[in-house]
Amino acid sequence: MIYLTKVDLEDDAVRFVSIDFETANRYWSSACSVGVAVADETGVIDEWYTLINPLMEFEEQNIHVHGILPRDVEDAPTFKEIWPKLSSYLAGNVVIAHNASFDMGVIRKAVARYGLEMPDFDYLCTRIIGKKVWPDMENHRLNTLAASKEITFEHHNAMEDARVAANIFLHAMADSGVQSIEELTNVLKVNRKSIHDTSSSGSRSRYGDIKPQTDQFDPAHPFYRKQVMFTGTMKSLKRKDAIQRLVNVGGVHTDKMDTSTRYLVVGARDYEKFAAGKKTSKLVQAERMIEYGRPLRIISEEKFLSLV
Repeated sequence: MIYLTKVDLEDDAVRFVSIDFETANRYWSSACSVGVAVADETGVIDEWYTLINPLMEFEEQNIHVHGILPRDVEDAPTFKEIWPKLSSYLAGNVVIAHNASFDMGVIRKAVARYGLEMPDFDYLCTRIIGKKVWPDMENHRLNTLAASKEITFEHHNAMEDARVAANIFLHAMADSGVQSIEELTNVLKVNRKSIHDTSSSGSRSRYGDIKPQTDQFDPAHPFYRKQVMFTGTMKSLKRKDAIQRLVNVGGVHTDKMDTSTRYLVVGARDYEKFAAGKKTSKLVQAERMIEYGRPLRIISEEKFLSLV
């Protein structure tokens, strides 16, 4: 395990999510397992792994690679069923993967297949980074990079691959002498690529035509210049009317949960379900972001109305 010093580290300077998929066949939408490793400068701090029922046929060449058989996933959840949890790891974070074009392709294809909402996140490829940091290596496959750092693992196990990719990324930072992801990308001249929410036309809000009915705002108001998101069904008023009240106090409505989101307002009907343990995908994402230290608050419809 590699550890970075904590000298002058900014918040979230070295927080990222490493991900790896295995697929049942040649089609990228056929994910049959996923491994997720959350890491910071101290190493991997959280992990999650699950088999996935791809609802598709397995091909022998894929089974030969990862060893997952059709019977192994018979009782496993589908991609649609794991998406609320998986997307909560991705939303608003820097995501890394080895041969990231494949893993991002799996996400895109599976999301499109099931008609799911895509969160916003940036991603980087450890293979590309490896080529920049260690240009003289024979090749930059994950197992080759791991061997060079004396890391042993079970290749093509999604959890182990995600964990090792996270450690390779931390080694790349250490060997580059940098203290943040931003500094690493600047030094290596590698650009973060982005995946954006595909559930709307691309604007921050589908209600972008709603404008403030005043130009007098109180800068001390908790919603002033803060991005606010809504989820669930409201009892007291329509969503559009709630957004009008929000922008009237200087708030900014967003449909996309990312690192800039500061409030998630839960409609009264769903807040009751939330209290009983039932959660929307946005609630799951919000709880995950709060768990990792994001300055995000979940508030009820009643609390929202008391502020506007």
